[in-house]
Amino acid sequence: MPAHYKPKGDEVSLSHGGDNIQFTWGSAMWTCVVCGCCYAYYQYVRRKQDAESRAVVSEEHIGTPKLGGPWTLYDRQGRVMTNEDLKGQYYLLYFGFSFCPDICPQEMDKQTRAIQMVDNEYGPVVTPVFITCDPNRDTVAQVDDYCREFHPRILGLTGTPEQIKKVTRAFRVYYNEGIRTDDAEDYLVDHSIIHYFMGKNGKFLTFFGKNLTAEEMAYKMKGEILKEKKKAAERKGRQGVADEE
Repeated sequence: MPAHYKPKGDEVSLSHGGDNIQFTWGSAMWTCVVCGCCYAYYQYVRRKQDAESRAVVSEEHIGTPKLGGPWTLYDRQGRVMTNEDLKGQYYLLYFGFSFCPDICPQEMDKQTRAIQMVDNEYGPVVTPVFITCDPNRDTVAQVDDYCREFHPRILGLTGTPEQIKKVTRAFRVYYNEGIRTDDAEDYLVDHSIIHYFMGKNGKFLTFFGKNLTAEEMAYKMKGEILKEKKKAAERKGRQGVADEE
């Protein structure tokens, strides 16, 4: 094409030496439309991913996991006890075993100190509870003897292997007997190190990991108790208004 060629309509010709690049305004518009659609789709996908991420974060931080459920065990006197017997009181639950050499005694002592701190402010409103995850060795007598070392109001519970399996599953507690030596009674139990704080209605409120101190546990429990007190006061207030009407 001659360099002096004059384009017709919407054709534009650019010439540089021997090269020739030709396009139309129509193709330019089509390119813009395609790019705009791609960008709009990209924004849609990003917004969708952001929304899903926010939903996950909200569930992790706001949602309460479904922990707990019906169980039947034996207390320190060998009496049958169920989860219904603890209704109407808060309780702080820890799973361990009496033959634990170090971790369990430390956690049980931490539980005791945390309960005492709550007692000092609200009175005996929280019951400390110990459930064994070593039913083969932790008999009623063994659990009773072990719990004497800790809080005076501690409730020690044991049961058959099937009963312990049921209650640990309800709280998603991991436990596993370790390698045994020649002495069949000499073994350790690997297990989750978590304290569960339960409400008066038997519902799970929160949990505390090994990294928390007794002071932090007490602070969080008092926060949950205060929250429940405020809710109860609000319900009572609404009930009073309804009665007046």
